[in-house]
Amino acid sequence: MRFFLKTILIACILTVCIDFPVQASPDIDSLKRILTTEKNPEVRFHTLMLLCDKMQGADTVQLKRYCNELVFLAGTNGTRVEQANAFHLSGRMANNYADFANAFILLGKAIDLSRKIPGEEGRSVLAGSLLSLGAVYHGSGDFEPALSLYFESESIFMHLHDNAGLIRVYSSLGDLYDKLNQPLKRKVYNAKAFNLASKTIDVVAKCKAFTAQANNLANDKHYPEAIDLYNKTLVLARSINDLHLVHTILYDLGFTYSRQGNYQQALVMYNESLEVARENNNLADEGDALYKVGLMWYYLENLVQARVTLLQAMEIAGSLQSDILKRNVLDVLYSVEESAGDYKKAYTYLNQYVDVVYRIFRTKTSNRLIT
Repeated sequence: MRFFLKTILIACILTVCIDFPVQASPDIDSLKRILTTEKNPEVRFHTLMLLCDKMQGADTVQLKRYCNELVFLAGTNGTRVEQANAFHLSGRMANNYADFANAFILLGKAIDLSRKIPGEEGRSVLAGSLLSLGAVYHGSGDFEPALSLYFESESIFMHLHDNAGLIRVYSSLGDLYDKLNQPLKRKVYNAKAFNLASKTIDVVAKCKAFTAQANNLANDKHYPEAIDLYNKTLVLARSINDLHLVHTILYDLGFTYSRQGNYQQALVMYNESLEVARENNNLADEGDALYKVGLMWYYLENLVQARVTLLQAMEIAGSLQSDILKRNVLDVLYSVEESAGDYKKAYTYLNQYVDVVYRIFRTKTSNRLIT
């Protein structure tokens, strides 16, 4: 009888949550209420799966706590597909809040498990997990393994006819090729993502597709059109309350204004992205935004404000153990102190910058050996 009631409760949770749109806050609140009273591990597992999925991009501190419990329960609850999904979801979230070591572990578990699951369900989890692991390498600047993982993911998503998945792959490839300074490939993959936007109802995927097209426009120096598309995408992202996505679009707007030399308006956008990152309790996004705010102050020749802001970013980089952020911040701090005439400090930052760059290289090599 207890098993029957438990099954009915899980079914009710699934039905209620599927029937409402993602942005409906009562849906998230109802799931949280279930967790405050429910003790049954399997019911908690399924509730957490739904809650973590719906909370993506919102309230990082809470989400991290929920994902930690989800991973713990995944060892003994749910089907193999659900367990693989739990590892994938938690790994993807770990990457979002810059817990890269945990992201590697969790996504590795998701990939290993999903490869053993026959049929399309297993292939779907595998494709998503490969994409997410590629994003971890991508974010750390290790592009070769990222490319390999993206291409394997693309092949599976194509077989599954998963347009939302393909949008995510193509927009990621577009960004990666942009960082590799290969504009033709960047343009091709961003266009592929944009062309699929009308073929999915996934709002996050649509936002990624529109952002990819805006990136193409910005790279081609069609700045007014790019800014217009970014702003339209921003409205869409806000409609689903995805704060991580909102932060990213504001960040892209800041970058677009800075490319035109409009550092004052870029500063406004980066400060808005900083506010959203803090609202979301996302330390990684906050650090990135502070770095850009400091850089804009440097361009605006306000060295005092630039120094204060960059040191805040440096503090976050230390707490996150993010060498990528440290490298970026140290690069600007060197320029700030050189411009201020404090060559001793500038030399110190330059030495630290060289040390961090070397450490990043060693970490890339180590991560390749692990995976």
